[in-house]
Amino acid sequence: MLLAIIVAVMPMILAANPTNTPSSSASEILTLRKEIGYPQWAVKQQIEGTFEMIVYVTESGEVSMVNFDASDLSPSLTRLMAEVSQKIYAHRFSGELAGQTIRIPFRFSLTK
Repeated sequence: MLLAIIVAVMPMILAANPTNTPSSSASEILTLRKEIGYPQWAVKQQIEGTFEMIVYVTESGEVSMVNFDASDLSPSLTRLMAEVSQKIYAHRFSGELAGQTIRIPFRFSLTK
């Protein structure tokens, strides 16, 4: 059975926070990533990949635009990025993330 996992590295947030206690903004991003999860269709098709979503957040916390940065633009990974993008657009950011540009890394990997 394949186990789907999402692995993220947030070095900038951890470097600024040497106690490794998630800040409120890091917690919000981690919560969003958990909500997005690994889509079942991608698991069934064994789609793996790494990309970064660049999210532009308004002062009111709404997402105004989402771009991506990826080296692999295969049709299946592009579909995965589109689904992640739609879920990010539905999210409303709060606190210190409002009015910011946020880079959120995603790594979708299947392990046995």
